[in-house]
Amino acid sequence: SSRMTVAAWIRVHRHKSFSRILSHEWIGWGWNLYCDGAGLVRFGIGQDNKDFAAGRIIFKNKWHFVVGRYDGAHLQAFVDGVPGAKTSLPNATVDDTGYVSIAGAEYDPFPGEIDDVRIYDVALSDEAIMQSMVSPPGGDQP
Repeated sequence: SSRMTVAAWIRVHRHKSFSRILSHEWIGWGWNLYCDGAGLVRFGIGQDNKDFAAGRIIFKNKWHFVVGRYDGAHLQAFVDGVPGAKTSLPNATVDDTGYVSIAGAEYDPFPGEIDDVRIYDVALSDEAIMQSMVSPPGGDQP
């Protein structure tokens, strides 16, 4: 698929340089939703730094709803329903085979809690992202 949305509720206890929330086959054309050392939420496809979109900063020890979206032309990260700037990435191929990693890796765990992980095979609208933040998932999502 060339469109996707990933989302989760997170609570970070400390900021570190690379706190992976959700990632998929981060080699090649996989994707990654993470927080950086300043607490900025980022979403990217591929390993080239220009392919990252940034959302706003999250606060330590507070629950936040974080989202990464790719609509086939732009990457965008959201924090608590607020969209970050769009990053242009037209016609990227998103790898949809292999494993999904939640909360980093055994050697580099996420420094906090993660809850209510969601992975969609569509680019949710801004309104649908806001709705998913305030409503539990049902059985009819894509």
